[in-house]
Amino acid sequence: DDVRGQGFRQYNRLRDIVAKNETSYVFSNEHHRSTYVERVQGETVADRNARAIRSAVRWFSAHLNDVMEIVLLTNTNETKEKAVNQGIAAITMTEYVDQHKAEFPDLVDLVARMAAAQTERGEWRYEEHVSGADLKSRLDMGKVKRGKFHVNRDYWQEGVVSAGGTQVLISGLNHMNRAIDGDIVAVEILPRDQWRAPTTRVQ
Repeated sequence: DDVRGQGFRQYNRLRDIVAKNETSYVFSNEHHRSTYVERVQGETVADRNARAIRSAVRWFSAHLNDVMEIVLLTNTNETKEKAVNQGIAAITMTEYVDQHKAEFPDLVDLVARMAAAQTERGEWRYEEHVSGADLKSRLDMGKVKRGKFHVNRDYWQEGVVSAGGTQVLISGLNHMNRAIDGDIVAVEILPRDQWRAPTTRVQ
């Protein structure tokens, strides 16, 4: 429910990953009496959901203690600290990727993009996506082009969209607007005086 509340795009992508991965499983903690938690007065939905996740991790740790170690993976140090204070093994995404960067180097770029796109409060700075109806209208009028997005392997803040035989340069995180390599996206061509050449930097 927490992922679905963040957007159906992320939710459907997660469901697709789980369906294709034989080592991934879905546990319905909201429908299990040992892991379900009630929202207390004054508690935000996000805080309640985070507490529910910690409850599920504790349950798994108790039941699988002799089989494997259960570790909570989180995006924030605050969540990690709360888990550790409750005796739950936890690690941040940045720490996890750092441990496995030799095996999965692309993850380093992905986490860096996520960190750079957040404010100090952890809120996204990206513009909202246009509605489906508005997008269809713009596509029909030729105001935007549809194609596949490819990240520049040498510089993660830049990429191109292959649209009808044309390569459209996408420069900067705001213009990338949460797209990841391989996404089908819609792009609007900027006025010519705003065009720029591809970067030559490597990062």
